[in-house]
Amino acid sequence: MAFEPDCSPVHDGHGYAIYAIPRSVTGSMFLGWAEIVKDGHRVERSGLIGPCYENPREAADYALEWSRRWIAAQSTRVPHPVQTTSDAFHRVASGVRCQSVQPGPEQSAT
Repeated sequence: MAFEPDCSPVHDGHGYAIYAIPRSVTGSMFLGWAEIVKDGHRVERSGLIGPCYENPREAADYALEWSRRWIAAQSTRVPHPVQTTSDAFHRVASGVRCQSVQPGPEQSAT
C-alpha cells in the first residue's frame, strides 16, 4: 500500500508502517502528512500538520515524529474491561454504587 510513488514506509517495533509525506501547500512551502498502517489497514491519518517548511524532507520528518508520538500514545492506552450483563443490571437497578467505609476514631465535639 503506497500513498506516494517515492514514499517508502518506515516500520516501527509495534507492527505499524508509517508513511510520512511532504505536501506542497503555497508557493515553495510544505506541510507534513502521515498515514499509519497496521496489518494492511490504515488506522490513522494526520491531515496536514506542523509548521510550514521550505524543505520537503523537514515536513516529512515532522510527520514521522507525529506518527511515532501517536503510536506511543496507543501503546499506553488501557483497554476497558468487558461489562457483564449482571454488572450493568446492578448499576442500573441500584442507581448508585457505594463503597464501604471503615469507621474512624470518633472526634470530640468542640
